[in-house]
Amino acid sequence: MIQVLYQASSGNVYNLKFKRKMRLKTANFHKYGWTRDVSALRFGELLNRFTKDPQVYQATLMFVAGYDANREAVRALHEDFERDIIMQTPGRIIWGDCYIDCYVISSSTYPAENNLWATNDIDIYCPNPFWIQEKSISISPSSGGEIDYYTKRYAYTTWYMYPYSYAAEATKSTLALGYYGFSDVRIVAHGPFSAMYLSIGGNVYNVQYSCAEGEYMVVDTRQNGIYKGQAYVVTAGGQKVNVFDYRNPLYSLYEKVPPADHVSIDYSRTYGVDITFYMERSEPIGSGADDYAAILAQDGAAITAKMGE
Repeated sequence: MIQVLYQASSGNVYNLKFKRKMRLKTANFHKYGWTRDVSALRFGELLNRFTKDPQVYQATLMFVAGYDANREAVRALHEDFERDIIMQTPGRIIWGDCYIDCYVISSSTYPAENNLWATNDIDIYCPNPFWIQEKSISISPSSGGEIDYYTKRYAYTTWYMYPYSYAAEATKSTLALGYYGFSDVRIVAHGPFSAMYLSIGGNVYNVQYSCAEGEYMVVDTRQNGIYKGQAYVVTAGGQKVNVFDYRNPLYSLYEKVPPADHVSIDYSRTYGVDITFYMERSEPIGSGADDYAAILAQDGAAITAKMGE
């Protein structure tokens, strides 16, 4: 059974399927569309590229409980909707292993005549119109360290012997990515090191800035309606230092990783690295019709009994 959650920017998480007080009745999360960017020709048109507009999903929530419980559940959820907007920090719809960052920009709530349930229609605005699936990998320094793979977090390999890493023995790791598009990456390199140099899927990520013990460097290639691309070091005291200007100009620091069934990561293994791959999809994994049918069937009898129908 596919899990469906709403995670607010506050950290509060709402189960939209199995909670006694609240459940997702309908939603169109498997709706998407591409826009053609074209130039007119005498006959037909020249396709320049495809683009995608921000996505807005319509969804209906049902609060199935007594009147007081309905009111309390709606209040808590809507306060988090409003907090996301006021702070301009998105919440997140999670569908199975995929998620999309979003804001709830409109809402209409109306009770049933018997006050046993309430219906809440909402519009979910997604500035970045893609669902994200993550894969991750963590690699420890070569002195007996382990390589850990995660279904939803990091992914990387490295191969370069940086000139200052005198004792380094270059190693290569491979992660099964199995993705048809270009994926963003978030690299977290843990000090100490004199500079960060990684090769991921043939792309080189090189920042000529040192990190001491207890410090780490973050390079995040995501640039979309939510993220703006980042390169910074967090010092032992918690200060964040922008290191974008220390990038090697021979390489693009925010380059996406090319499509691959398996992606290789090469670096010196003199320091630990965590890497997360972000794979964008137009719809979450799983059949929309099948998943919604399963959701409604899960507690169908209980809903019917509660409504008195």
